[in-house]
Amino acid sequence: MSEQRVKEIADAMNLREPLQDGLRKLHQNLSFVNLHDALPKINSDLPGNYTFDTDFPSFCFDIATGVGKTRLMGACIAYLYEQGISRNFFLLAPGQTIYDKMKREIVPSHPKYLFAGLPHFANAQAITGDDYRWREGLTLQLYEDVRVYIFNIQKLLKGGEKQKYKFHKFVETLGKSFAESMQQKGDLVLLMDESHRYRGPKFFEALHDLNPLLGLEFTATPVFPGNKLINYPMKRAIEDGYVKRVRPIYRENDAQGDEHLDTLKLQDGLHLHLRTKAHIETYIANKGLPEIRPLAFINTRDISHGEKIQKQIESAKFMGGQFKGKTLLIHSRSDEEDEKALVNLENPGSDVEVVIHVMRLKEGWDVHNIYTIIPLRATISETLGAQTIGRGVRLPFGKAKRDEIEDEEVATLNVIYCQKGKDNYKAIIEAAEYVGEMRPEAAKDDSPEVESHELKPLSPRSPHAIEIPLIETRHTSIGALVEFPAKPTVALGKVTTSLVGVDIPTGGKEEVGPATEIESADEVADLRRWLIHESDCLNETDAEAVEEVLESYLTAATRSKDPQEWHTMLRQHRQTVRDDLFNQIKQHPKETESLDFAPTNSKMAFAPARRTVLKDAGVRDRRAVQDQEDITRLVVGGYDKTIYPECAFDSAQEKIVADVLNSDKTVKRWLRVPEGQFSIAGAYGNYSPDLIAETESACHIIEVKDAAKVRKKDHEVMEKAKRAKEWCVESTNISKKPWSYHLLPHDKVSASDSFQGMLAKCHPV
Repeated sequence: MSEQRVKEIADAMNLREPLQDGLRKLHQNLSFVNLHDALPKINSDLPGNYTFDTDFPSFCFDIATGVGKTRLMGACIAYLYEQGISRNFFLLAPGQTIYDKMKREIVPSHPKYLFAGLPHFANAQAITGDDYRWREGLTLQLYEDVRVYIFNIQKLLKGGEKQKYKFHKFVETLGKSFAESMQQKGDLVLLMDESHRYRGPKFFEALHDLNPLLGLEFTATPVFPGNKLINYPMKRAIEDGYVKRVRPIYRENDAQGDEHLDTLKLQDGLHLHLRTKAHIETYIANKGLPEIRPLAFINTRDISHGEKIQKQIESAKFMGGQFKGKTLLIHSRSDEEDEKALVNLENPGSDVEVVIHVMRLKEGWDVHNIYTIIPLRATISETLGAQTIGRGVRLPFGKAKRDEIEDEEVATLNVIYCQKGKDNYKAIIEAAEYVGEMRPEAAKDDSPEVESHELKPLSPRSPHAIEIPLIETRHTSIGALVEFPAKPTVALGKVTTSLVGVDIPTGGKEEVGPATEIESADEVADLRRWLIHESDCLNETDAEAVEEVLESYLTAATRSKDPQEWHTMLRQHRQTVRDDLFNQIKQHPKETESLDFAPTNSKMAFAPARRTVLKDAGVRDRRAVQDQEDITRLVVGGYDKTIYPECAFDSAQEKIVADVLNSDKTVKRWLRVPEGQFSIAGAYGNYSPDLIAETESACHIIEVKDAAKVRKKDHEVMEKAKRAKEWCVESTNISKKPWSYHLLPHDKVSASDSFQGMLAKCHPV
C-alpha cells in the first residue's frame, strides 16, 4: 500500500493530524517487516529503535484523552485489512464500561462509529463477549469480510479448576474452544484500549494465549516506554486546540481557613458552573446549536463522604437550594436507576447538573459536557490524574478544534482548586502527563531547563515492599499557658479574595471572578474556640490566658477595642491570624510538653512521588552515572530490590549507599524514601530518613549526614537521630522484625563496603 492510500484513509475518516501521524508511522514500520517472522527478526528489520515486553510485536499509540483514539482504531483496522495483513481484529476492553462503549461504537448509526467515513466497512462482522458462542460459527460459514471481536479482558482469564470461563470451554459448533479458534487464526490483531491496564501477570498470560500476530496499544498513560509509535501528551493537545483549555483555579489573597475548604470549593466551583452555564446558553442561542447541559464533576473520598456532599449541595441553605434534585451520586453500590441516569447525562432533558462520584468515573466514560471539576479527595495525585481530567477535556458540538468556538468560556475546563502556595496548587500543575510542565513567566536565563518527573512505585503486593508501621504523634502538655503581650507579625491590611486561573501550558494568570466566603456569626468566638480545641497546643485550662492574649493581639491588629472591627478583620484574615497566633503561642510553652508516639495497626502506603530533574535527561542507569554529574538533578534507575525502581537522591553518597544495598546479598529489600512519603515528627518538625534496608532478621533506617555536623554533634542532627531511635523502639514492639537507626557520616561512605561494613562505620547515637 502506498503512502497515498494511507492518506486517503486518514482523510476519509477525518483523522486529526496527530492521529494521521500515528497511522503513517504504523505504515512506515510495517512496510519493513514480515509479521510472520520471529520477533528477533522483526525487531532487527524495523527502522526505528523499538523494544517489546510482549512475545509478539506490539506498538503503542501514546495519545492524550479526547483527541480521537476510536477513530484511530478504525483507521488501523482499515489499513491492516486493505494491506492484506489481517481480517481478524480483537478489540480488548479493560472493564465493562469501555466494553459497552465499544459495542455501541461498532454500530454504523453511532456518532462515534468505528469506521466513520468508510462505507465499504459497513459489512464488518462484530462478534462480542455476549454472542460469540453461536455467532463465530455462523460468520466462519457465511462471511469472508473483516471480523471484529469485542471482549472484556475478564472473559479471557482461565480461572481455576472450579472457575473456568466459557471462553476456554469446548464449543460444539466450532469443534473446539473459542480460545483455540482465536489461537488458530494466524492473523489475529489485538487492539488494546487503555493498554496500561493489561500489564498484570494474569492479563499478560491471557494476551499471549490468543497467539496474536500483532498488537496495537492505545492509552494516554503508558507504563512501558519502548514500543511507542507516537507520543502526543495532553499538553500538546491543549496547545494545538484539539481539547478544551484546562484552567486550574486558585484563591488569591485567601485566608478563610482549611476547615471550610470543601464548602469553599463547592461554592466557588458551582458559582463558576452557573457562569459557564449562562455562557453556553447564550452561545447556543446565538449560533442555533443543539442544547447541551454543562456538568460539574465532584470527586469524593468514599461513599459516606459522597452522601454528605450530596445532602449539603441539595439543602435549601446551600446557594438558595437551586441544586435540589439536580445531583447524581455514583459509587460501587449505585442502583440501576442511577446507572441509567449516568448514561443519559448528555441528554438535554436530563435534570442532573452535578455528578458526585467515588472512584467510578475514570476510563471509558465519554461525555462532552463536563465543564467544572471539583476534587474533594485527599489524594490529589490520583484525583487529578490524566484519566480523571480526561473526563472533561472533550470539545462540545462536534468541533474538531478549540478555535472553532468563539466564546473561550464554552471551551474551557475549570479545576477547583489549587490554593497557591500550598501543596495542592503544586500538585495540579505537576499532577501527571496531562498538563506537561508549566513554563515560567520570568525571562529566560542560563540555568538548565528542568522538568517534573514522577517516581512510580510497583504494586503494593510487590515482594520489594517493606512493611513500615504507621505511628501517629500526640502532643501533650501539662500546666497552663503563661500570658504574654501578643501582636501581629504579619500584614493584616484590607484585601479582596478573588479566583485566579492559570493558563496551561503558558503559565499566564487571569482573574476569573470574586471568591466566595464562609459566613460566621462571631469570628472572635470561632478563633478562641479554634485555639483551645483544635490547635493541638492548648486546652480548657488555658481559656483565661487565651482571652488575654487574644485581646492584646486583636487590639494591636486593629488599633481598636471594638469587637465589630475585630470581626471584620478576622473575616478577611481568618487563617493568617490563626497561624500567626499559633506560632507565637508555641514560643511560650507550658511547664511540661511532650511529643508521644501512638502506634496504629496500619502500614505505610506507597504512592507516586515527584522530583524536579534536568529536562530530557531521562532515567539514567545507576551504573552509567558519572562522578562529576549533579546527582540531585537526575532520576536513577536499574534497581531491582526496591518498590521504587527509579530513585532520586540528595547526594552522591546516598546513591552509593543505595548501590550497596541493591547488590548486598544480605539485604532482601530496600527503599530510598521519597519526599513526603514517610516522616517522624519531632521538635524540629517532620524528619524524613534517607534510606531503609530490610535483612532476614531486622529493618534498618540509614541516615547519611554531613560528617562535620556529626562530629560536632549538631543539636538538630542529634535530636532527629534520638527521635528516630525512639520511633524504632515503638516500631519494634508492633513489627515482625526489630528496627534500628544508623547515622552514617558522609565521608565514611564507600562503594567497596558490604552492608555490614557500612553499618560498622556509623556514628553512635
